[in-house]
Amino acid sequence: MVCERILNSLHVSERKVETTGVIMRREYSKKTKKLMRELMGKANEEELRRALIPLSEAFDQWKEGGTESGELSDLIHEFNRGPARKLFVNYDGKMDDFMVASAVARGILD
Repeated sequence: MVCERILNSLHVSERKVETTGVIMRREYSKKTKKLMRELMGKANEEELRRALIPLSEAFDQWKEGGTESGELSDLIHEFNRGPARKLFVNYDGKMDDFMVASAVARGILD
């Protein structure tokens, strides 16, 4: 289970917490950083997959003639400006530990 792997890899001796104002930065071992990047990639992929489902359904409707090409183009543009952009910003790699914890809490990772 992902949660167990995270907890097992985060030993107190492996991290050093530095505070600057209200932002807390943690320094993790290389092994833990690698695990965080791996889990972030999985979470990003799953969130992107879920976000693309409505667009996939719109493509299916378009193929069947139920949606105009211009409307589909607008939906693609809205997707790029909305959900895709938000995921790109969220998973930029600056807060790996926070994003992994958030993904576990929201049921993205199990």
